[in-house]
Amino acid sequence: MHSQRISFGRKTPRTGVELLRDPLLNKGNSFTAKERKDLNLTGLLPALVDAASDTESSYQERLALERLRKLSNDLDKFDYLMRLYDTDKVHFFRLISRNVQEILPLVYKPTVGLACENYALVHGIGRGLFIPITETGNIISILENWPTRDVRIIFVTDGEAVLGSGDLGAYGMGIAVGKLALCTALAGIPPENCLPIVLDVGTNNHKLLDDPLYFGLREKRATDDAYNNFLAEFMQSCTKVFGKDVLIQFEDFGSENALRLQKQYNAHNCTFNYDIRGRASVILSGILTAGRKTGRKLREETFVCFGVDESMLVFVRLLVETLKSHCSLSEREARSRMFLVDNHGLIVKNRSKGEVSAEKAAYARPVGTPEMTDLKEIVKYSKCTSLIGAPGAPNSFSQEAMSQLAEQCTEPLILVLSTPTGKVECTAEAAYKATKAIYLPSLLIFYYLFLTFSSI
Repeated sequence: MHSQRISFGRKTPRTGVELLRDPLLNKGNSFTAKERKDLNLTGLLPALVDAASDTESSYQERLALERLRKLSNDLDKFDYLMRLYDTDKVHFFRLISRNVQEILPLVYKPTVGLACENYALVHGIGRGLFIPITETGNIISILENWPTRDVRIIFVTDGEAVLGSGDLGAYGMGIAVGKLALCTALAGIPPENCLPIVLDVGTNNHKLLDDPLYFGLREKRATDDAYNNFLAEFMQSCTKVFGKDVLIQFEDFGSENALRLQKQYNAHNCTFNYDIRGRASVILSGILTAGRKTGRKLREETFVCFGVDESMLVFVRLLVETLKSHCSLSEREARSRMFLVDNHGLIVKNRSKGEVSAEKAAYARPVGTPEMTDLKEIVKYSKCTSLIGAPGAPNSFSQEAMSQLAEQCTEPLILVLSTPTGKVECTAEAAYKATKAIYLPSLLIFYYLFLTFSSI
């Protein structure tokens, strides 16, 4: 019997049980009567033929939602959805696209942070590649183990800075899989063109190293030449196996490595760093959009940027350039709108405590500015209108600081960047109470950036 070719962006001669076990091609009860006959599926599926339409949900969608809603916690819901991803990508992505508000927070932020912290409990085989540093010299053969060659976008992480959870080592696979699921659901990139990868270079997370369920390398993170040589081999191997045009997105690397690797490989590889470029663009977009609600022009804003590290400086530079190009401010005027805060307090030139790097010094307050560490005092001194958070800074926006912001600004802007929910700078409830519900809340979730990948 000949084999009719069906695909989710891929042609295959598979039939029967083999076809049903292929998550890219399986569509369950949606196989028509003719397809069931031609593809040797008769008897392997119930009699129901599930015909989906643009206006009505399919039987499988209704069933998936019913099962999902019976689960009591978000981690179990994440696990259920990813098991669907493992077996039937057609209906997994259809479920997301038709139920965006309900499903996206379960497969990505904020739930994905919780899932990464407990990834041994929700991990599924075959979702991506794990490349341990112990396989240095063998990376090409590992990449060739991936079942498809038409890979156009790679999300790679070493798991050092996963959302607000920090160093999760091999558990970073959860964020790589989640991000690429959004590339398909929101940007329409076929899943067979996407490859999640974890570079397992160890972890400095003692809790994981002592956890008998942790499945990554049980050793401290590699550094220096061992790390750099491993990364160099990985980058070269990707272009040899998948071509020079494959997009390699660095995901949740530590800020120091993220900036360095982006600079090192950007000239010769097609690279992108979401945590640096993506975050900066979406924060700026949020500020510009909020202006429609507050009634303030961008040039009228004064910003306190909390938790500034090297990656957040990319946003600061972008904001300064925007103030110059769109608001006709001088470099000096644009920088005067910035009050940057790091783990030592307000960044002031030649401050007595906490060295100021050359990159931060360019945006530091002038000599003679009071050296402050209390966020409320910084908000009051700056007379700011906007308070911008930073990933990995839980409960950093105190009630006193937010109350002060509301006191000095009738329409304060508070941007919360951290996830998961338990590690945010402040909750919406806390902000409403502190500002007497007059502020404009914004938990920035970076979904819209994925639409820019749709031309890949």
